[in-house]
Amino acid sequence: MKSTILLLTVLLLISCSKENGEFDNGKTYYRFSNLDYNLILKYNYQPNQIITYKNQFGGHLRFKVISNILKKEGQYSGNFGWGGSTLDYYYDNKLIKFELLELNSSYRDNLIIYNFTKSKCW
Repeated sequence: MKSTILLLTVLLLISCSKENGEFDNGKTYYRFSNLDYNLILKYNYQPNQIITYKNQFGGHLRFKVISNILKKEGQYSGNFGWGGSTLDYYYDNKLIKFELLELNSSYRDNLIIYNFTKSKCW
């Protein structure tokens, strides 16, 4: 029996900024711009929604939406083990998780993750 495992993680760094972003609680906040929003997935996927895609050969793939979250995250540095970490800045993050329903393997192997992040350039 042939076993197929699919674990696809897509990390898209939409853009970064060398300029200081807005400020929030005295820390720089790198927000998605209008240009960024033109590049990320905009569809308002709902948890437990089933999406069916048909390929050019007539085959179907079904995906279940696990989550679709847009939120402000914090970037920290320092010693996490001893409570000495410091908040460096905030950034926008959009994370969409899908489960591919056609594979007969573990939940973790069926995940497809899209992660859109706005951060500063190094």
